[in-house]
Amino acid sequence: MAQDRYRPEKKVRNIERIHADSPTHIRFMRAVQFGVYFFAFMLAETIVNDQAARFFAPQMVNVVYAGGIACTGLGCLSYALVQKRWNTPAARRAWLAATGAAAMACGAGVALLHEP
Repeated sequence: MAQDRYRPEKKVRNIERIHADSPTHIRFMRAVQFGVYFFAFMLAETIVNDQAARFFAPQMVNVVYAGGIACTGLGCLSYALVQKRWNTPAARRAWLAATGAAAMACGAGVALLHEP
């Protein structure tokens, strides 16, 4: 029975059940929220790549993009780590808010970076 937790098809069925139990307006709002977040993410990637091409050289855009992908992966891992290590919701919110503020500060620095 413990092996069932690790079967992907069981997880898919659980997700389908959760999705099917949600009212239509909640499913719609989830889709809208995902669309907004995805748009913001892609806009940030575009700005970073544009500034990288201006500041460094056009050949460095791929390196900067790879760094962005690595940072995105680290962000996903940090979210999972926070969920596992911090038990209280207030500590989780504080850590995620601090991480988000640091990411926004770094993003603003890159976006406002001017040519040398």
